Amino acid sequence: YCYSNKIKDVNIEGCKNIMFFQAYKNNLTKLDFSDMPELVYFDVRLNDLNEVDFSNCPKLQVAAVGTNNIMSLNLEGLPSLYTLGCYENNIATLDLSKLTNLEMLECYSNNLAELDLTANTELTALTCQRNLLKDLNIEGCNLLKKLDCSVNYLAGDLDFSNYPNLYTLNCGANNITSINVEKCTAMTDLACDNTSITELNVSTLPLLESLIANDCLLTVMDCSNNLNLE
Repeated sequence: YCYSNKIKDVNIEGCKNIMFFQAYKNNLTKLDFSDMPELVYFDVRLNDLNEVDFSNCPKLQVAAVGTNNIMSLNLEGLPSLYTLGCYENNIATLDLSKLTNLEMLECYSNNLAELDLTANTELTALTCQRNLLKDLNIEGCNLLKKLDCSVNYLAGDLDFSNYPNLYTLNCGANNITSINVEKCTAMTDLACDNTSITELNVSTLPLLESLIANDCLLTVMDCSNNLNLE
Protein backbone atom coordinates (compact mmCIF):
# COMPACT_ATOMS: atom_id res chain seq x y z
CA TYR A 1 0.00 0.00 0.00
CA CYS A 2 1.53 3.30 -1.12
CA TYR A 3 -1.46 5.50 -1.86
CA SER A 4 -1.67 9.28 -1.35
CA ASN A 5 1.95 10.14 -2.03
CA LYS A 6 3.87 11.78 -4.87
CA ILE A 7 5.36 8.63 -6.40
CA LYS A 8 6.27 8.91 -10.09
CA ASP A 9 7.70 5.43 -10.67
CA VAL A 10 7.36 1.97 -9.12
CA ASN A 11 9.82 -0.83 -9.81
CA ILE A 12 8.29 -4.25 -9.07
CA GLU A 13 10.82 -6.38 -10.92
CA GLY A 14 10.88 -9.84 -9.40
CA CYS A 15 7.89 -9.21 -7.13
CA LYS A 16 5.68 -11.93 -8.55
CA ASN A 17 3.84 -12.66 -5.30
CA ILE A 18 2.06 -9.31 -4.94
CA MET A 19 -1.63 -9.89 -4.20
CA PHE A 20 -2.88 -6.38 -3.38
CA PHE A 21 -1.58 -3.16 -4.89
CA GLN A 22 -2.98 0.25 -3.94
CA ALA A 23 -1.21 3.30 -5.31
CA TYR A 24 -4.04 5.73 -5.94
CA LYS A 25 -3.48 9.49 -5.63
CA ASN A 26 0.14 9.57 -6.80
CA ASN A 27 1.97 10.92 -9.87
CA LEU A 28 2.48 7.67 -11.75
CA THR A 29 2.68 7.96 -15.56
CA LYS A 30 3.43 4.37 -16.61
CA LEU A 31 2.93 1.04 -14.89
CA ASP A 32 3.45 -2.58 -15.98
CA PHE A 33 1.76 -5.19 -13.79
CA SER A 34 1.30 -7.79 -16.52
CA ASP A 35 1.94 -11.47 -15.83
CA MET A 36 1.46 -11.19 -12.07
CA PRO A 37 0.15 -14.67 -11.14
CA GLU A 38 -1.03 -13.80 -7.60
CA LEU A 39 -2.44 -10.31 -8.12
CA VAL A 40 -6.05 -10.06 -6.87
CA TYR A 41 -6.67 -6.33 -6.33
CA PHE A 42 -5.19 -3.47 -8.38
CA ASP A 43 -6.00 0.17 -7.61
CA VAL A 44 -4.17 3.02 -9.37
CA ARG A 45 -6.92 5.64 -9.57
CA LEU A 46 -6.13 9.35 -9.57
CA ASN A 47 -2.70 9.27 -11.15
CA ASP A 48 -1.25 10.63 -14.40
CA LEU A 49 -1.08 7.27 -16.14
CA ASN A 50 -0.78 7.25 -19.92
CA GLU A 51 0.00 3.54 -20.01
CA VAL A 52 -0.99 0.73 -17.67
CA ASP A 53 -0.82 -3.00 -18.27
CA PHE A 54 -2.41 -5.55 -15.96
CA SER A 55 -3.02 -8.26 -18.55
CA ASN A 56 -2.41 -11.96 -17.95
CA CYS A 57 -3.15 -11.82 -14.24
CA PRO A 58 -5.31 -14.94 -13.83
CA LYS A 59 -6.41 -14.22 -10.23
CA LEU A 60 -7.16 -10.52 -10.64
CA GLN A 61 -10.70 -9.74 -9.45
CA VAL A 62 -10.79 -5.94 -9.17
CA ALA A 63 -9.04 -3.40 -11.40
CA ALA A 64 -9.51 0.30 -10.62
CA VAL A 65 -7.74 2.61 -13.07
CA GLY A 66 -10.16 5.55 -13.12
CA THR A 67 -9.23 9.23 -13.42
CA ASN A 68 -6.04 8.95 -15.44
CA ASN A 69 -4.99 9.70 -19.04
CA ILE A 70 -5.28 6.16 -20.38
CA MET A 71 -6.15 5.77 -24.07
CA SER A 72 -6.38 1.96 -24.29
CA LEU A 73 -6.54 -1.14 -22.11
CA ASN A 74 -5.25 -4.66 -22.71
CA LEU A 75 -7.83 -6.94 -21.09
CA GLU A 76 -6.35 -10.28 -22.15
CA GLY A 77 -5.82 -13.10 -19.67
CA LEU A 78 -8.17 -11.90 -16.92
CA PRO A 79 -10.60 -14.79 -16.38
CA SER A 80 -11.39 -13.85 -12.74
CA LEU A 81 -12.03 -10.13 -13.21
CA TYR A 82 -15.48 -9.14 -11.94
CA THR A 83 -15.05 -5.39 -11.34
CA LEU A 84 -13.48 -2.94 -13.79
CA GLY A 85 -13.38 0.79 -13.12
CA CYS A 86 -11.82 2.72 -16.00
CA TYR A 87 -13.88 5.91 -15.84
CA GLU A 88 -12.58 9.43 -16.57
CA ASN A 89 -9.92 8.50 -19.09
CA ASN A 90 -9.48 8.92 -22.86
CA ILE A 91 -10.44 5.39 -23.87
CA ALA A 92 -11.98 5.11 -27.36
CA THR A 93 -12.49 1.33 -27.55
CA LEU A 94 -13.02 -1.47 -25.04
CA ASP A 95 -12.86 -5.16 -25.93
CA LEU A 96 -14.65 -6.93 -23.09
CA SER A 97 -15.35 -10.17 -24.93
CA LYS A 98 -12.98 -12.23 -22.76
CA LEU A 99 -14.31 -10.93 -19.42
CA THR A 100 -17.11 -13.43 -19.05
CA ASN A 101 -17.27 -13.07 -15.24
CA LEU A 102 -17.55 -9.29 -15.24
CA GLU A 103 -20.25 -8.06 -12.85
CA MET A 104 -19.55 -4.33 -12.58
CA LEU A 105 -18.27 -1.96 -15.26
CA GLU A 106 -17.63 1.74 -14.69
CA CYS A 107 -16.48 3.31 -17.94
CA TYR A 108 -18.17 6.70 -17.84
CA SER A 109 -16.53 9.91 -19.09
CA ASN A 110 -14.43 8.41 -21.87
CA ASN A 111 -14.52 8.62 -25.68
CA LEU A 112 -16.40 5.39 -26.38
CA ALA A 113 -18.56 5.38 -29.52
CA GLU A 114 -19.74 1.80 -29.13
CA LEU A 115 -19.89 -0.79 -26.39
CA ASP A 116 -20.57 -4.49 -26.90
CA LEU A 117 -21.43 -6.37 -23.71
CA THR A 118 -23.03 -9.46 -25.22
CA ALA A 119 -20.31 -11.70 -23.74
CA ASN A 120 -20.74 -10.23 -20.25
CA THR A 121 -23.88 -12.05 -19.16
CA GLU A 122 -23.01 -11.80 -15.44
CA LEU A 123 -23.11 -8.00 -15.53
CA THR A 124 -25.27 -6.39 -12.82
CA ALA A 125 -24.10 -2.76 -12.87
CA LEU A 126 -23.08 -0.57 -15.82
CA THR A 127 -22.24 3.13 -15.76
CA CYS A 128 -21.28 4.37 -19.22
CA GLN A 129 -22.65 7.90 -19.17
CA ARG A 130 -20.88 10.87 -20.74
CA ASN A 131 -19.31 9.07 -23.67
CA LEU A 132 -19.91 9.29 -27.42
CA LEU A 133 -22.04 6.17 -27.54
CA LYS A 134 -24.18 5.57 -30.61
CA ASP A 135 -24.29 1.81 -30.16
CA LEU A 136 -24.81 0.07 -26.80
CA ASN A 137 -25.42 -3.68 -26.98
CA ILE A 138 -26.49 -5.26 -23.69
CA GLU A 139 -28.28 -8.24 -25.20
CA GLY A 140 -28.02 -11.20 -22.84
CA CYS A 141 -27.20 -9.08 -19.80
CA ASN A 142 -30.46 -10.08 -18.15
CA LEU A 143 -29.06 -9.82 -14.62
CA LEU A 144 -28.54 -6.08 -15.00
CA LYS A 145 -29.75 -4.11 -11.97
CA LYS A 146 -28.25 -0.67 -12.51
CA LEU A 147 -27.71 1.15 -15.82
CA ASP A 148 -26.65 4.73 -16.48
CA CYS A 149 -26.19 5.46 -20.18
CA SER A 150 -27.14 9.13 -20.03
CA VAL A 151 -25.50 11.97 -21.98
CA ASN A 152 -24.63 9.98 -25.08
CA TYR A 153 -25.83 9.79 -28.68
CA LEU A 154 -28.14 6.79 -28.40
CA ALA A 155 -31.06 7.04 -30.80
CA GLY A 156 -34.32 5.30 -31.64
CA ASP A 157 -36.13 2.88 -29.34
CA LEU A 158 -34.87 1.47 -26.03
CA ASP A 159 -36.58 -1.76 -25.02
CA PHE A 160 -35.87 -3.14 -21.53
CA SER A 161 -38.44 -5.93 -21.62
CA ASN A 162 -35.80 -8.58 -20.87
CA TYR A 163 -34.38 -6.86 -17.80
CA PRO A 164 -36.76 -7.64 -14.91
CA ASN A 165 -34.07 -7.00 -12.27
CA LEU A 166 -33.34 -3.46 -13.40
CA TYR A 167 -34.07 -1.11 -10.49
CA THR A 168 -32.14 2.01 -11.49
CA LEU A 169 -32.13 3.38 -15.04
CA ASN A 170 -30.86 6.70 -16.34
CA CYS A 171 -31.05 7.09 -20.12
CA GLY A 172 -31.54 10.85 -20.17
CA ALA A 173 -29.89 13.30 -22.57
CA ASN A 174 -29.97 10.97 -25.57
CA ASN A 175 -31.75 11.02 -28.92
CA ILE A 176 -34.16 8.22 -28.07
CA THR A 177 -37.76 8.40 -29.29
CA SER A 178 -39.32 5.69 -27.13
CA ILE A 179 -38.58 3.62 -24.04
CA ASN A 180 -40.21 0.41 -22.85
CA VAL A 181 -39.81 -0.36 -19.14
CA GLU A 182 -43.18 -1.98 -18.54
CA LYS A 183 -41.67 -5.33 -17.44
CA CYS A 184 -39.05 -3.81 -15.15
CA THR A 185 -41.18 -4.41 -12.09
CA ALA A 186 -38.26 -4.00 -9.66
CA MET A 187 -37.53 -0.46 -10.81
CA THR A 188 -37.35 2.26 -8.16
CA ASP A 189 -35.59 5.06 -10.07
CA LEU A 190 -36.08 6.14 -13.69
CA ALA A 191 -34.61 9.14 -15.49
CA CYS A 192 -35.40 9.72 -19.16
CA ASP A 193 -35.22 13.50 -19.29
CA ASN A 194 -33.96 15.52 -22.26
CA THR A 195 -35.05 12.94 -24.82
CA SER A 196 -37.56 12.84 -27.68
CA ILE A 197 -39.96 10.33 -26.16
CA THR A 198 -43.65 11.12 -26.68
CA GLU A 199 -45.24 8.43 -24.49
CA LEU A 200 -44.29 6.86 -21.17
CA ASN A 201 -46.03 4.06 -19.32
CA VAL A 202 -44.76 3.39 -15.80
CA SER A 203 -48.03 2.15 -14.35
CA THR A 204 -46.65 -1.41 -14.16
CA LEU A 205 -43.78 -0.35 -11.87
CA PRO A 206 -45.28 -0.51 -8.36
CA LEU A 207 -41.97 0.17 -6.59
CA LEU A 208 -41.11 3.32 -8.53
CA GLU A 209 -40.08 6.13 -6.18
CA SER A 210 -38.32 8.62 -8.44
CA LEU A 211 -39.22 9.67 -12.00
CA ILE A 212 -37.40 12.37 -13.96
CA ALA A 213 -38.96 13.02 -17.36
CA ASN A 214 -38.60 16.74 -17.92
CA ASP A 215 -37.66 18.36 -21.25
CA CYS A 216 -39.10 15.60 -23.42
CA LEU A 217 -41.86 15.58 -26.06
CA LEU A 218 -44.38 13.76 -23.87
CA THR A 219 -48.04 13.87 -24.78
CA VAL A 220 -49.10 10.78 -22.80
CA MET A 221 -47.81 9.54 -19.44
CA ASP A 222 -49.41 6.83 -17.32
CA CYS A 223 -48.30 6.62 -13.68
CA SER A 224 -51.66 5.63 -12.29
CA ASN A 225 -50.40 2.83 -10.03
CA ASN A 226 -47.21 4.39 -8.78
CA LEU A 227 -48.22 5.04 -5.21
CA ASN A 228 -44.61 5.31 -4.01
CA LEU A 229 -43.66 8.21 -6.25
CA GLU A 230 -42.17 11.10 -4.33
